[in-house]
Amino acid sequence: MAKHNTKSNVESKEAQQTAATQRFTELQGKLLDFYGVRARFRFVELAKPRIRAHVLETGEGEPLVLLHGGDGEAVNWAPLMGPLQRHARILAVDRPGFGLSDAFDYRTMDLRSHAADFVASLLDALKLESVTLVGGSMGAFFALAATLAYSGRVRKLVLVGYPAGATREVSEGLRIVSGTPGLAEKFMKGADNMEAQKNQYREMFHTDPATVPDLYFEARIAGLRLPSEQGTWGHVAATRREHRGHTPRDISRRRTATHQSAYTHNLGRTRSGLRRRRKGNRP
Repeated sequence: MAKHNTKSNVESKEAQQTAATQRFTELQGKLLDFYGVRARFRFVELAKPRIRAHVLETGEGEPLVLLHGGDGEAVNWAPLMGPLQRHARILAVDRPGFGLSDAFDYRTMDLRSHAADFVASLLDALKLESVTLVGGSMGAFFALAATLAYSGRVRKLVLVGYPAGATREVSEGLRIVSGTPGLAEKFMKGADNMEAQKNQYREMFHTDPATVPDLYFEARIAGLRLPSEQGTWGHVAATRREHRGHTPRDISRRRTATHQSAYTHNLGRTRSGLRRRRKGNRP
C-alpha cells in the first residue's frame, strides 16, 4: 500500500509540473502576441553550466542578448522586444533555473563566475562572437560579470532598471532577505498571485500596475509556479550576501558603451518613449 501511494504521489506531482509548464508556455505565447513580437523559441545546450537553456528570438541585424532580472523570465522583455525587433536581432534567454531553462541549484556556485561563464557559453551555443548585452536587475549582474570576464565579446552594455552589482554596496532590504535563513524562500512563496504582483510593481518598481496589462501579471504568476523556479530565487538571493558587486573602476575600465536606467513598460510603451530614453530624459 505504501509503495502504491508513493507511486501515485510521484505521478500526481509530475502531472502538476506538466500542467504548470503548459500553462506558462501558453501565456508566454499570448503575451508575445499581445506586444506584436514575432518570436520563435528554441533550446540550446550549454557547456558551462551543463544545462539546456530556453531562448526567444526575433528580428534581424546586430545581435542583442537580453538577460532578465530577479525571479523573472525571458518573456518579461516582451514590451521591449516589440519595438526593438524592427532594428536588431533580439535573443532573450531564461537564466538557469528560470522559465523553461533547466532547473539549477545556485547554493554551491560562485555567482560572479557562474554568471560570466553562463553568458559566454550561451554566446558559444548561439555561435555569436560578440553582442550587445542588455541586463535588468540581476540580469545586469550577469551582464556586468560577463563584460568584465570576457570584454572582447561585448560590443555594448546596457543596464536597465536597478542593476544589481553596479555598486559595492548591498541594499539594506536585500541584506535582510538574503542574510536571514529561509526568509527569501518565504518572501517568494506569497508572490504567485495577482495582488502580490501588483503590489510588487507598485512598491518595488514604482510602476502603476494599472498601466500593466493583467496578461503580463498572469504570465509572471505562471512563471513563479514552474517546477524549475521553486526556491531558485531564494538560493540566488542567499548567494548575494557573499558578494558585494563590481567597483565603478572595474566597470569603467571595460568597453561599456551604454549605461541606462529604465523600466521595461515605460520603454516599451511607445517609440517616442524610446527616443526620449536615448536622449536621457524620462517619459
